[in-house]
Amino acid sequence: LAAQISWSESVEQALQAVSTGSDKNAVENCLKAVNDTLNVLADSVLHEQPPVRRKKLESLITELVHQRGITRTLIQKKVASPKSFDWLMQMRMYFDPKNADVLQQLSIQMANAKFNYGFEYLGVQDKLVQTPLTDRCYLTMTQALEARLGGSPFGPAGTGKTESVK
Repeated sequence: LAAQISWSESVEQALQAVSTGSDKNAVENCLKAVNDTLNVLADSVLHEQPPVRRKKLESLITELVHQRGITRTLIQKKVASPKSFDWLMQMRMYFDPKNADVLQQLSIQMANAKFNYGFEYLGVQDKLVQTPLTDRCYLTMTQALEARLGGSPFGPAGTGKTESVK
């Protein structure tokens, strides 16, 4: 969760810096930070780790690989504004400690949808690999929820529909 918040906020600031012209390489710097973190985590996994810590490291690596892919795509598409749909369509998490209501301090945003994070602790779960298809599914489902509608993922058994909805 902290890695997702940190990445969302750093990329948002980088895109803002690019749009104002104050730092043309800000998004590349975010990519470098993600790569550096991935290298540290990859080295950590090579050593003996307790089972829970290993699972945490694996989940972090999976999340950072996805973040690296998105950041590379933003660079490849030359996204230069935090208002670009290529950025807005990503699942972003923002933390606002100034908000008095604790349950509204952490929000999840995707396109025009915004949800307060529910702080439901499910333990250290295995993390699904996020692909462009799962990103599109998340986008579709968040837009449906924002419109007060539902959704029913459809597809072959064993493809991660239930885990994606969780």
